[in-house]
Amino acid sequence: RIEIRLDHDLSHEDGYCNPDGPTKEKTGTDFVKWLAAQDFTKLEKIARLTDFVLMHSYNPPGALRMAQIVQDLGLFDKIIIEPFKYQH
Repeated sequence: RIEIRLDHDLSHEDGYCNPDGPTKEKTGTDFVKWLAAQDFTKLEKIARLTDFVLMHSYNPPGALRMAQIVQDLGLFDKIIIEPFKYQH
């Protein structure tokens, strides 16, 4: 089974940035928008193998925006939002 784990702020320069505002680098929101634009048949296959999609981010508005885009796809049964936890 697959776990999909996504973070919003992908660079230190754009930490805690507005998910819909201008950024210097691409963000997790950019990635899920790209994902949503992909072939729906391929996404359905991935969704069937996926246990959950986890948005883990220090940026709560960014995580919520990403979760909404993924939820709007209507493919994934379980979407989780939680703060990023550093693990060593």
